[in-house]
Amino acid sequence: MHKYEENKEDSNPYLEKLISKAGNYVKEVMLSLKEPYTPTETELKCINQFIEFLHSGAHEEEKIQEEIFTISQHNNVDPKDFFSTIYKLLSGSTSGPRLGSFIHLMGENEVAERLKKAIS
Repeated sequence: MHKYEENKEDSNPYLEKLISKAGNYVKEVMLSLKEPYTPTETELKCINQFIEFLHSGAHEEEKIQEEIFTISQHNNVDPKDFFSTIYKLLSGSTSGPRLGSFIHLMGENEVAERLKKAIS
């Protein structure tokens, strides 16, 4: 959300309110780990590769989304299962908003740290 605060002079109060509510929802609901999930060895390998990717620099939403597919395919994991694993680790749920957009909005380093914490 930090990205959207840069151009306050061009802001729209209604849009700001929506972004704030979305951010609060994500923090209160999506990122509050409801049920611990223990990933398999293969899932751990994929998650660690994804964490490394997230720490490698800023990426556009689409690149984040593509990387999830790439990592899953390189490890012979069904992409749907890998997406589900990420959701479980971040929120305790098996699904949620589009991950590329969600991760981009929340910040790649923040999500990487939450994933690290979830698998430790």
